[in-house]
Amino acid sequence: MPKKETEIINTWDDIVKDWELLPLETLIFIFTQAKDRYEELLSESESITNKTFFFIKTTTASSIAATVYFLKTPSYHRFIWIAAILFVVTFSIYIYLLSPKKVIYRGSSPKEIFISYLDNKSYATEEKTKLAYYHELIRYQDRIESMTGRNDERNMWYKIALVLSVSIFILFTSMLISSILRLS
Repeated sequence: MPKKETEIINTWDDIVKDWELLPLETLIFIFTQAKDRYEELLSESESITNKTFFFIKTTTASSIAATVYFLKTPSYHRFIWIAAILFVVTFSIYIYLLSPKKVIYRGSSPKEIFISYLDNKSYATEEKTKLAYYHELIRYQDRIESMTGRNDERNMWYKIALVLSVSIFILFTSMLISSILRLS
């Protein structure tokens, strides 16, 4: 069944069909958009890392402070064990989020760009330029898909760690409130 003109095209094969008929300016525009998207994905990845550092510091500091405070009271020791288990799991997730990842470089090396058809005399200059943009767009698409998948996975783990951090905070807060009420 033929596609309707208004139907969204979802596959890379459909998108690049007859790409050589596109004007050079269109390829340049698409390249600029791909570069912008990739930069945005790199920025998101950096943001996840920065938020992870922040929560490592706050979760660790508050957990240590609360543990030291509540170690004096034996009735809270079982809650401290629960908090310790939550802390270890949370800290492990944070370490995973900060562990080295496969590097996806921002650009392409000359070896990737300068391929045999660029010095082929049967291609006109504009055709060579279009070919270079086209192949770089394919590499950008691969980078974008890879970074999107990684960021999605890291966001999922970050949210789990965030819920665990909040759980630790709620546990220690409830212990503190209980302690205050006992003193009254």
